[in-house]
Amino acid sequence: MLCEGYYYNIYKESDRLKAITDEFTKLGADIEEYEDRLVIHGVESLKGGEVYGWNDHRIVMALAAVSSRCSDELVISDSQAISKSYPTIWEDFRSVGGVTVG
Repeated sequence: MLCEGYYYNIYKESDRLKAITDEFTKLGADIEEYEDRLVIHGVESLKGGEVYGWNDHRIVMALAAVSSRCSDELVISDSQAISKSYPTIWEDFRSVGGVTVG
């Protein structure tokens, strides 16, 4: 998958291209990062582990979504960043089968 035209995303709450690359790679994703795009190569599965939310609500949402594809538990530190844009996410996440701790 090619995601391009995202140069402006490095000036948001975080450098979103770097954040996605760094955190998803920790889970076993195969991603090539360029200045304005990502190239994402499909993999059979992702592992769990601990990832960082980069104090960015969209990064936290992306990580929460991908957790359903992880073979092991995924811990998202700094997940409270999402409360500014989606305060009920964790209730909604649990309502569709997601598991949260705490």
